[in-house]
Amino acid sequence: MHGDEVQLRLPFDVASAPTARRRLVADLQSVGYPEPVVSDAALVVTELVTNGVLHGRPDDSGGLSVSWTPHPDRVVIVVCDGGGVDTLAPLPLTTTESHGRGLAIVDYITDTWQVDPSQGTRITAELRVPRPR
Repeated sequence: MHGDEVQLRLPFDVASAPTARRRLVADLQSVGYPEPVVSDAALVVTELVTNGVLHGRPDDSGGLSVSWTPHPDRVVIVVCDGGGVDTLAPLPLTTTESHGRGLAIVDYITDTWQVDPSQGTRITAELRVPRPR
């Protein structure tokens, strides 16, 4: 389970989230990732792209970038927008709010995630691939 980095340039629009999700799912399935990892990675990329569009701003080209790199033991997902937020932290999960759960979901699903605000907002998330038994 190893592949090359896939890079996408997408419009700065919430409709880019399903586009990124479909491409990531097809790619991870083609290199043989287990379905639970594919599903989790799809949810993470959807949340990160959606958050970038809703809370960030377009990058210099007017869009945002999404990439992922499959490794034998993990998949690394990166979403970059033009910035616009000072801090990023997961909000507490509640049963009454219908939004605001994206980073909490990412925090729960991923093994690690980090934010680099030095050039726009770049979020890097990693999901481990369990070893076969």
